[in-house]
Order: sequence, then C-alpha cells, then structure tokens
Amino acid sequence: MSLPLINYTLKAAKRDRLIWIMTVTFVLAICMSIFMSSAVAVEKEIFAVVFMGGSMRLFAVIGIVLFVCFYVRRLFENREIEYLLSRPISRAGFVLANAFALSVVAFFFALCATLAVGFVVYDAFSASYALWCTSFVVELLVVVHAALFFSMVITSAAGSALATMGFYVFSRMMGQLLGISESGVDLPGGEFLNMLFNAISMFIPRLDLLTQTSWLVYGVQDMQACALSIAHGLVIIPLLLLAAIFDLTRREF
Repeated sequence: MSLPLINYTLKAAKRDRLIWIMTVTFVLAICMSIFMSSAVAVEKEIFAVVFMGGSMRLFAVIGIVLFVCFYVRRLFENREIEYLLSRPISRAGFVLANAFALSVVAFFFALCATLAVGFVVYDAFSASYALWCTSFVVELLVVVHAALFFSMVITSAAGSALATMGFYVFSRMMGQLLGISESGVDLPGGEFLNMLFNAISMFIPRLDLLTQTSWLVYGVQDMQACALSIAHGLVIIPLLLLAAIFDLTRREF
C-alpha cells in the first residue's frame, strides 16, 4: 500500500471541503432534531434520538457516496490515474490505497455521527449503543467499497452514484424481499425466481439488520442476527475490493 497515494486521497477530501461540509450537515441535523422534538407533546427525548440517528445515517451515506464516485471519476477524466499508475505502484496497490484512505474518511463520518448521537442517547455506555456504532461503521465501509467498485466500472459519476444508492436501497430492503420470497411468489416460474433470489441474497449484505434506530431506545432484540449481518458485511467488502481490482487490471489506458 502506498502512503503517498493515501495522503493524496485524504488531501482530495480536504480540498473538496468534504470534512467541513459534512460537519456542518451533522450540526444542522442535530439542531433540526432538537427543534422538531420540542414540538412533540410526549417522549421528546425518544423522538430526538430516533430522528438524529436516522438523519445522521442518511446524510453520511449520501455524502460518502457522492464524494467517492465523483472523486474516482475525476481521476479518470483528468487522467490523474495514468500519472499515479506511472509511479512505482501496482494497480492492485492503487485500489487498496484508495480503499484504505476512503475508509478513513468514512470512519471519520461515523465517529462524528456516533458522538453526536451519544450526547442525546439515554445510556452512551450500553451494549446496544456500542453495537449501533459498530454496525454503523460496517455499513459505511460497505457503502464506500460499493461506491469504489461502481465508480471503477461505470464511466459516469452520476451513474455510479445512482448505482451505489440502488445497491444501498436494495440492501436495506433485503429483509422484506426475502420475506416475500419465503412466502412464495405466485407467478409462472416462481420457484425458480425464489431460488435465484436466494442465491443473489448471498452477495447482498443485510443492511436492514444494521444501524437500527430502535436499538437506541429499546435495545437490541436479536443479537445473533445482528452479529451475522455484521460478519456478512465484512465478507462482502473484500469481494467488492477484488471486483474493483479485477476491473482496473484488465483496463487499458
């Protein structure tokens, strides 16, 4: 892994003022949560916690997806990637260095969001809050690597961002889709479709089981399912990395 390339990517985040923009966005989310909870007649604290947790997750995902997709496509369009690959670094090393640097940015977003939620949550030292923070980090890491893969494959920044958001929405809906599949699809070839969907679900992380705002209020109801989902997400990350490396190594400049 190349330290200069990692530093280059982190400087790009600083140059784009991404850190400041997301910090301001998180502050606005906190203020909005407190302001809207003041209009609630009962359970104001619960409303503030739930609204803040959900909005922080949404803003962090959108912010990191847009930055990764537009940053990677800018490398290709400005031919910066050709200059960087002319240095003594392999293409696999290029992908790994960028993935590490972008993961650092995602971890910073997760740290800011979890600290903000920690100020309003009932028990910041509870196991449910710690699990919420851990699953939030895993969720952002999955999104970062998915955005890196799609931005390598798709030649449009907007297209790669939409593909990543589609992947994220599909992952968040996976529970409902699996429930429909288990109940049976009343269509011609429904059995084949169920088998196909179950096979596809092995490569799609169950993000619907991660970072649930209900954990901040009622605690974790199914610890085993959450642990398996975190493990599944951690397995998907290297698969996305390998796919991005494979696409770059076969590309001709």
